[in-house]
Amino acid sequence: MAQEAVPCNIRAPVPLQLGDEKSELSCSGVNVIDVTFPAPQTVNVQEISFKNYYTAFLTVRIQQRRKSESRKNKTTIWQTCVRNLRLMPNPHMEEGSQDYVSLCRQQMLCDADNVTTIRFILRQPSPVWLTFTLEELRINPPGRQSPQKQFSWWLSHLPPREKLQNLHKVRTENGANSNRMPLVRLHYDLHCLYGIIK
Repeated sequence: MAQEAVPCNIRAPVPLQLGDEKSELSCSGVNVIDVTFPAPQTVNVQEISFKNYYTAFLTVRIQQRRKSESRKNKTTIWQTCVRNLRLMPNPHMEEGSQDYVSLCRQQMLCDADNVTTIRFILRQPSPVWLTFTLEELRINPPGRQSPQKQFSWWLSHLPPREKLQNLHKVRTENGANSNRMPLVRLHYDLHCLYGIIK
């Protein structure tokens, strides 16, 4: 059963303009996506996952609610938790343009607790791509992981291919019970699948 992401409002990308909006040269190559949560809710962010769509660099800023000395007053501050993350090795090429990305809490530059707003700043310096954004955006709280991450973890714990091949060879030479052979074959096929995906 797939884990549910935190309910949130994802606004459409807003392009930043330079100078005259009617001029094509005014395009800055920067889009901003704001994600807000139902008031007065705050969220502890464990993971941010999305599918890239031709975004070359990503910066993530979070607005956090902090308690002041007075219990009645609460202040909000902005912090940068991800700075200029490269999503495409070469902005002019296709590589990385539609990859799935998972940003874990451990990768962030600051704690991500009591978050009220998340701002994604997308940059694409190449004029080749007219449209760039983030798709399938999910905000996961502690204790929840994206399906892609769970699948990657499962594949990463498969036995080494050499070990599976040796096991298959030993069982064949010893005339092992044929009822258990499909299990070995299944592990080998899964490891081959992992090699293809990787």
